[in-house]
Amino acid sequence: MTGVVNRGNLFAALCGAILISAVMTAILGGQIGRRAAILSQGSQVLLSIRPVDPRDLLRGEYVALSPDIDRVPADLVKDKPSDAGGQQVLRVRLKPTAEGETWQIAEAAFDRLEPQDGTVVIESLPFDPPRETAGSARDYHVRYGIERFYLPEGEGPRVEAAARAKPLMLGVRVDDAGRAQVESLFIDGEPVYTVGSE
Repeated sequence: MTGVVNRGNLFAALCGAILISAVMTAILGGQIGRRAAILSQGSQVLLSIRPVDPRDLLRGEYVALSPDIDRVPADLVKDKPSDAGGQQVLRVRLKPTAEGETWQIAEAAFDRLEPQDGTVVIESLPFDPPRETAGSARDYHVRYGIERFYLPEGEGPRVEAAARAKPLMLGVRVDDAGRAQVESLFIDGEPVYTVGSE
């Protein structure tokens, strides 16, 4: 009888492990598919960036980036955060600079921004907006999920050294829902790494 019970427990455990593996595979596949869709169908923007940190010891080499659009001036935000508080999303409209090389913030809103020709709307990750006091509007510091670019092994120091002397830019794709995905890293205007390339 004990052997039957043990085999039953083993079978249940095996089924549970298979189910968990299937669910995790589906989740991972969904994330990869969503990122691939953004890269293939999203609008491309080029952002000026600043390097922050050259290495992630747990996940390999990467360039930690701070795009110029991470600080949204309060005077460009059309509305105020919800009175309900909690984490909120800021929608940021980007337009090409006068030179046309990179993109900059045109306006932002916590509410919806309608599509406009020649612009792209990117959504921030959820964040806690700072509380304003009378007469003091604060700029908003946000993240978009594009703050890291992973590099081939051994390339971190070279990129870090180049960034001291030459400007870095980041090629990003943004889909119609405002979700962003990193595509390419540029040094001095030249693409040096592209996601998926060897």
